[in-house]
Amino acid sequence: MTNQERIIAAEHDYELGVKYKDIAEKYGVSYNTVKSWRSRQLVLCMQLTFKPNGQQIKFECANDPRKIKSQTFRQGFSKFKHFEEVTE
Repeated sequence: MTNQERIIAAEHDYELGVKYKDIAEKYGVSYNTVKSWRSRQLVLCMQLTFKPNGQQIKFECANDPRKIKSQTFRQGFSKFKHFEEVTE
């Protein structure tokens, strides 16, 4: 399970009413890591991958768009970014 998948699963558990402590134990991370995941409030909504060369389109959702300061990548770069209805 990738880190992003763990974050999404932890977010789902939290929405079901599971406590931070129990989520931390389930995913083998610290209590503060779970709090950090929640405070970032960025969740990957959808990801499309072009299989022949591995290029990806990532759609991110933000609960509070004003908190978006930057976006970093472990590998590669972003050619285009589009922010729709960032602040209404």
